[in-house]
Amino acid sequence: MKFCSSCGNANPEDESTCTRCGAGFVVGADTPKATLERGSLLGEGRYELADHLGQGGMGSVFAAKDLRLDRKVAIKLLNPELLSHPTARARMEREARALARITHPNIVDIYDVFDHGRTLALVIEFVAGGALTDRIKSKKLSWREALEFTVGVLEGLQELHDAELIHRDLKPDNILIDPKHDRPKIADLGVAHDAASRGMTQQGTRLGTPEYMSPEQIQGQAVDARTDLYAMGVVLYEMLLGVVPFVGASDFQIWEGHIHKAPDLESLPEDVPKSVRNLLETALAKAADDRYLTASDMAKAARDALSGKDVPATTKPSSSTSSPPPPSSTTDTSSPSKSAGEIAQRAPIRTAILGLAALGALIVVAVPS
Repeated sequence: MKFCSSCGNANPEDESTCTRCGAGFVVGADTPKATLERGSLLGEGRYELADHLGQGGMGSVFAAKDLRLDRKVAIKLLNPELLSHPTARARMEREARALARITHPNIVDIYDVFDHGRTLALVIEFVAGGALTDRIKSKKLSWREALEFTVGVLEGLQELHDAELIHRDLKPDNILIDPKHDRPKIADLGVAHDAASRGMTQQGTRLGTPEYMSPEQIQGQAVDARTDLYAMGVVLYEMLLGVVPFVGASDFQIWEGHIHKAPDLESLPEDVPKSVRNLLETALAKAADDRYLTASDMAKAARDALSGKDVPATTKPSSSTSSPPPPSSTTDTSSPSKSAGEIAQRAPIRTAILGLAALGALIVVAVPS
């Protein structure tokens, strides 16, 4: 494979132009290299590329070395299509800088953002563990382990929501595990939020992963922090059972499940207490008003379940000390009652394909060196 120097896209060796952005690979004696390779320098010579970690709908991710600070980092090169809207580049830069000010043990740090060719490059923390996806596939998590991971992710989400940011693509691929502390760290934050805040991409597709999207997100309604809490409910369900609550042969069938079907809680392992079942019932409620109001509320319920306390079944939350971020004003709300069928015709979802890395569709999972 060869990697485009403009956008980082992985291309077959026999391609003469990038299959994503169209940049040419044919170079002359006096022309700079048009491909990225191990040792390539980015960011005015500050970052030296190492391995390619993965590629997805949001772009490509590389391991790299920060030569100035002598530390290992990861670099995301965003898909140029995401920046095609006149204000998209400035918006993504603002979001990245806002996220760079957030420091939390359950959130992957963003160190830097800079222009690179036709795209933006994000310099982020290199996490040497794998994704939660790998943990789910490799071993059965006890309900206690699952709840402990859930609490960590929710604490990170609350920090994000306090900054009035919504992830919108939370899933096991985007939850990395710090191997030193066995601690979950949220990845792909901000980029997924900002791209989705336009409601639709320029190609008329919605960003998100069908298996983890809330009913209101699927139907194009305004979303707030409770969309992330629904996704966390799906992740918790998957940690307990090894499968997501709604599957299908097509995105349409998955959407129908989220909108119309109840999750199968009867299949949970017998040792899972009723408090955890009640927590899941609330987190996966179809109506956002029937879910937990904030990530802190849901984290408290998870801690209560861990300590053996009762967790009530689905009720409208009563928190009076905090509130979710306001819904996005640019989300498509022209038809709040759209059916999944109408959405299937008008706005097919761009399913995120993630390697081991991080990017709204692509996570950053570092390979231990």
